[in-house]
Amino acid sequence: MPEHARYEELQRQMRAVGAVKRTIVRNLPQDCAVGPTAVMSTLRRQGPMRLSRLADQLWLDLSVTSRHASHAVDQGWVERTHDPDDRRSWILSLTPAGRRKLEQISERTTGLFAERMGDWDDAEIERLTELMARLHGSFAECPTSGRAAVPARA
Repeated sequence: MPEHARYEELQRQMRAVGAVKRTIVRNLPQDCAVGPTAVMSTLRRQGPMRLSRLADQLWLDLSVTSRHASHAVDQGWVERTHDPDDRRSWILSLTPAGRRKLEQISERTTGLFAERMGDWDDAEIERLTELMARLHGSFAECPTSGRAAVPARA
């Protein structure tokens, strides 16, 4: 059996994970799309930062990150303050309203998981969580070129 054959079912299941993600995104509050949510989550997890660092953390283009951050600023979930080291730059930080919005999103998402996975036992959920974390770790480095080198099939 060719080496890549063992990954074919995994590839199909990853497409199914995409469908799960789309369901989660549809469950987000109407006023908060996935982009601003990612901005707020990153700021909560890593603290205040410049837009350029945020774009790197999100693996997004600077202009896309700026658009998502601007929406969050307009909603009062993120604030911009001048960088004391470079007054031309801004530091983005999460506001108390942003923390409340993230809590609302977390409650909705947790509720969705509880509803859809209510027949799973704790061990199954724990195992899936462990495997998803391991998978994420295997892909943690984002290629800077936008495309990873993929070996040719034999």
